[in-house]
Amino acid sequence: MGWYLFYVGNKFYSCDTNGIVTTHHVGDTGVGRCMRKPGIQDTKNGTLFVISDEYMEHYCKTRILTKRRKTLKPNDVKKAIELYYNPDSTK
Repeated sequence: MGWYLFYVGNKFYSCDTNGIVTTHHVGDTGVGRCMRKPGIQDTKNGTLFVISDEYMEHYCKTRILTKRRKTLKPNDVKKAIELYYNPDSTK
């Protein structure tokens, strides 16, 4: 398993299983779990950044965070991935 950060590059719409349409604007971000290997991938609507579960575990341990999904905040995942791909970042 890996963790992803998706940056929207083109405005697009998505529809969930209940028929609710969501508009995604340029610059929006989303985070979550995935089955991809670590790396950067350009997609039709943006860019996907993926880190390994091992790196996320290390990130959580060094910051005294728990990796349980209910307590891990989306902003924590975003910061971990940004730090992985830009270690000079001090955000």
